[in-house]
Amino acid sequence: MASHTVPAGSILEGEVLGARGAVTVMLRRVEVSPAGSFGRSLGVARIRVDGDASVFELTTPRDAPPASVGPQCRLGYLVAASDGGSKRRAREVAAPVEITGGEHAIHDSVHFDRIVPSQPGRHFHLELADLSLQGGGHLAGRVHVDPELGQGSFSVVARGEEAWRTNIRFRTRRQPPLWDSKCIWEQELTVEFTPDRRWSPFRFDIPGHLPPAVEGHAIAWRYEISAQRLPRGLLSNRAVVTPLRFDVEF
Repeated sequence: MASHTVPAGSILEGEVLGARGAVTVMLRRVEVSPAGSFGRSLGVARIRVDGDASVFELTTPRDAPPASVGPQCRLGYLVAASDGGSKRRAREVAAPVEITGGEHAIHDSVHFDRIVPSQPGRHFHLELADLSLQGGGHLAGRVHVDPELGQGSFSVVARGEEAWRTNIRFRTRRQPPLWDSKCIWEQELTVEFTPDRRWSPFRFDIPGHLPPAVEGHAIAWRYEISAQRLPRGLLSNRAVVTPLRFDVEF
């Protein structure tokens, strides 16, 4: 079976070789983490192989995130072909597929099975202006402060996080998904505000080796911006925003 590199939203074409009879061809998204792997079908084609080779076509999703690798997690795609035999006798072959150019509008989202922080602080908030949520990209915006705070300074922190489900294989219907996470990048700067200047800009450049922002079923890569007034105290409140880029269907 031959495979290709294709842009997201286009037609993936290939050939099934060395089989005869009914064959099912499936495009899969595969998420791999320290807890195991999860696969989801993104499209199915059923063909009949009567000669040496038969052609298949599958439509790739327009908003598919590109194949990416983090320190402990990985997201990729493959095409698998299986014949029409029984479960014991069925044969399956697979080949990796490279999907490029997928895009999804940056947005905020709520997931009930995980914590994705996004909230204003007391008397201040964050406003994002220019984002490119991927390795080699950037996060830029402003800290806005209410007049009640007077004069002072804020610590602004950009943080990259890799997260994964820890109970992919052993979760029951009554047990909620459990997540673990690890910081993969962090950078901090200080911004000032005065009575006549109620906002301050910030910008962070994301290192080129980091993956794009993805919310998957079993893994996630996130980029978070937080702000906290200085000096920090036990009762200090925090503003935080976690914009999402690729938010894939489960």
